[in-house]
Amino acid sequence: MSLLKTVRIRNEYIFLVLIVIITMVLEYLFNEHKTLHLFKYNSQSVVSHIEYHLSKDSKNIEKYYRYLMTSLIREKEFIHYIKSRDKEQLYKRVVNRFKGDIEKSIYLKSLNIYLENGDSLINLNSSFKQREISENLNRKIISLALTTKEIESGFEFTNGELIYQVIEPIYKGNEFIGLFEVSIGFDYFIDNVISGSRDIEHLILFLNKELFDKNIETKYIKAGEYYLYHNRDHKIVNKFNITPYKANDIRQNSMGTYSIDELIVRDFYSNSVGKLVIIRDITEIDEFIKGDIHSTTVVIAIIVLFNTIAFIFLYRKYQQNIDKKQRELHTTIELFSKGESVLLKWRASKNSTKAIPTYVSDNTEVILGYKSRSILEGLIDYRELIVDSDQKRINKKLSELNLLPVKQIKRLYYKVKRRDGRVIWVYESIKRVETIDWDSYYLSYLMDITNQKELEESLQQVNSRLEKLNSELQDEVDKKVEEIRIQENALLQQSKLAAMGEMIGAISHQWRQPLNSIAGNIQFLDDDFDDNLIDKSYINKFIDNNMIFINFMSKTIDDFRNFFKADKTKSIYSVYAKILEIESIFDPQFKSNSIELSIENSSFDTLGYPREFQQVILNLINNAKDSILSNSIKNGKIKVKINVNLVDKVGIVTVSDNGGGVPKNIENRIFEPYFSTKQDRDGTGIGLYMSKIIIEKNSGGKLYLKNIDGGASFIIELPLNVDEGLNIGY
Repeated sequence: MSLLKTVRIRNEYIFLVLIVIITMVLEYLFNEHKTLHLFKYNSQSVVSHIEYHLSKDSKNIEKYYRYLMTSLIREKEFIHYIKSRDKEQLYKRVVNRFKGDIEKSIYLKSLNIYLENGDSLINLNSSFKQREISENLNRKIISLALTTKEIESGFEFTNGELIYQVIEPIYKGNEFIGLFEVSIGFDYFIDNVISGSRDIEHLILFLNKELFDKNIETKYIKAGEYYLYHNRDHKIVNKFNITPYKANDIRQNSMGTYSIDELIVRDFYSNSVGKLVIIRDITEIDEFIKGDIHSTTVVIAIIVLFNTIAFIFLYRKYQQNIDKKQRELHTTIELFSKGESVLLKWRASKNSTKAIPTYVSDNTEVILGYKSRSILEGLIDYRELIVDSDQKRINKKLSELNLLPVKQIKRLYYKVKRRDGRVIWVYESIKRVETIDWDSYYLSYLMDITNQKELEESLQQVNSRLEKLNSELQDEVDKKVEEIRIQENALLQQSKLAAMGEMIGAISHQWRQPLNSIAGNIQFLDDDFDDNLIDKSYINKFIDNNMIFINFMSKTIDDFRNFFKADKTKSIYSVYAKILEIESIFDPQFKSNSIELSIENSSFDTLGYPREFQQVILNLINNAKDSILSNSIKNGKIKVKINVNLVDKVGIVTVSDNGGGVPKNIENRIFEPYFSTKQDRDGTGIGLYMSKIIIEKNSGGKLYLKNIDGGASFIIELPLNVDEGLNIGY
């Protein structure tokens, strides 16, 4: 083993021992801090607990005594005695109501009734005896209650005592007539807290010096900057030596360990009255934590020692792995020397992009034509072999290698000039390697990819030709699509002309009766003139009767004209309303042929071309009529039914007839262009084809046939207008 390696291992052991020592010291300091933190946290919890108790007890006291006071105030006789200033009767009422409470409680200090001007009407002490009223007694909170005329409560130091006061306003109707006040001694709260807590030894109230005048001061024992509220607490103060003290303090004596905490006591104005010092016996907690710290320290020491031994073992394994990797690297280098890829180990120059090689595999002559010795000795700078067109780009990439993460690989593609003058494509893969002493170097290997690049260029040429062919093919497809669109428009126009013929036939049928009626009226005009029947009344009646027929004929023409207006843009329309617009045109024709046309009175809104939709309905109704007439069906029936499928968000229009249906052998062909079942009977074969184009291509719906018993049913499915909200009518 070399001297350098021996020194390195010795330094490693010293370093590990220092880690163990520092870890144990830090653990000890941490546990000391943890102890103080636990005590502090526990102190905060206790103070919060006492604050909660004081708040809860205050609310309970207020609730209880307000109940007693309000039960008296509600009595008419009690109000009457106040108004009449009858102190004797008031005294009896108050004593009678509070007597049971005063016998149970030693904390009730006084019961007082004040008039609306602040004068005391009755003032009873805890023995229910009248007492003289001091000018300063309860004056602050009483003054506040007289001003607000509302319920007031809170602590106040008055007449040498800290009391909790509950004041209830007295009203006769809406008239304010006085105040009812109950005072509870602060001892009630202290005793309640101590009785409800197991580990609180003492609660000592220190009063602020500013509260006292010279007369009252003589009653209390001074303790530092404060006065003891109870003289009995003087021995406790001396016993625990808590003057002076600081909050969250810990004291120890022969009896054990005690914590000293404080809680600021405030009056109803939130002014500080004094401090409530909390003394708790924490001997058991202290002993438990110290024992826990000792146990934890021992466990941590054992863990650190075990980790240290494990670290030494793993470090030895790590050294063995390094040796193994070095042997594998040596084997890899030998393989490179015999292969077609060149391996280089090099460092980047700090002042330039020049590579400083430290290892070059022996097979460089295969790719570059130069021997490895020429590169290693600096006779040839490999980077200068890069062709001029790639030099700037590659030098920029190489300048960024210092920022390359260890595990990331840089891949470069460029051209170099061989010794024989031939230019080849080279692929270089570079990786930064960090050594155990935080040094770094670069490993890269070179591959001749000239054949691959030539193949890529060939593929690019093929792709260019394919792109050109695709472009030409796309142009041809676009041309054919345009031809189909023109053809479909022509078929649509032809379909409209066919529909126009049907409409004209229907109009001529509708006009026949009005024209006959007008002709008859005109023929009778000459005879009525000869019979002297024509007068002003006759003429008015003649005009009115003939205008009815003329208006009917005009409406028929308007319906016809609206039907054949071109739809330029999509719009939202009601399918029921559009079906009704064309029903009136065919109604007389159907009646003359004894065909019953019924349309279900329900609807939905859809987005599309409304007149194209009417053309589809017209085609389907005309086909149904022709089927009924061609098959000589008596009592022919055509039914248009409208419903909605909310699950699939589609509206459905069904046109059904009892005309015999469509033969099964042609069911799959009826939507083909120029296919007609009418043969030589006026059939063009484009009506159903264009209807399917309109519904499925222009409206995004579906049109299909379903044979039913005795007839055929054509079903249209159209998307509901969900963007504007569903509008479904019944």
